Amino acid sequence: MARRPLNGHPVGLWARWFLGLALITTTWSAATGRYGGPDEPAHVVRAFAVAHGDLTGTPTDEFTSGYRLVDVPAALASGDPACYRFDAAVTDACATSAVRPQGMVTVASAAGTNSPLYYALVGVPVRVLLPEDEPISYRLVAAAWVSAVLAAALVRLGRHGARSRVGLAVLTPSAWFLFGVVNPNALEIALAALAWAFIAGEGPRRSTADWAGAGGALAVAVAMRPIAVVVVVA
Repeated sequence: MARRPLNGHPVGLWARWFLGLALITTTWSAATGRYGGPDEPAHVVRAFAVAHGDLTGTPTDEFTSGYRLVDVPAALASGDPACYRFDAAVTDACATSAVRPQGMVTVASAAGTNSPLYYALVGVPVRVLLPEDEPISYRLVAAAWVSAVLAAALVRLGRHGARSRVGLAVLTPSAWFLFGVVNPNALEIALAALAWAFIAGEGPRRSTADWAGAGGALAVAVAMRPIAVVVVVA
């Protein structure tokens, strides 16, 4: 009996989309300056702390509400992007050249009270597989998660015809930028796209499995960032 080739199977299609998307997102990760993403230092140090079991951090009166003190490698706490962020004539070399310290330091993370789920998804694989004192390690894992979810959305949309995948064109340039850095908003956007893919299309009513898939994707988004409930309502 003839077998359908793997690239025609949902798993094979997902793998191809994942590899293509991962190539785009990780290339963007490598091209973006050190800590060039929105609030990226806070998200990276939070990911390291959560991966090491520090889910809540230590409250501090030195900063506004939401900040928590965590212990991280000194290399993660150095390389301030402020030296190049507001000057197009300055490269990120000014930040990377400042990364020399070793050992552990205590820093305040503005993401200290955020749900730990996203940071565990990013930080734990880095702890197991990659150098923990390199911000790019966290970017690569974050980009991989986004690519995996978007690939699932594209496979799902393919059930409604190849042209339906054009729907992902609604993702804005700012969303693609976030896909290459460490920020929970990126995975939240990807999960919203996946939820939409489950209920998109014309024709008969959506099945229970369709609604369950959409609900599951949105539930993970809300678990990562409770404010994502606004997306659920929408």
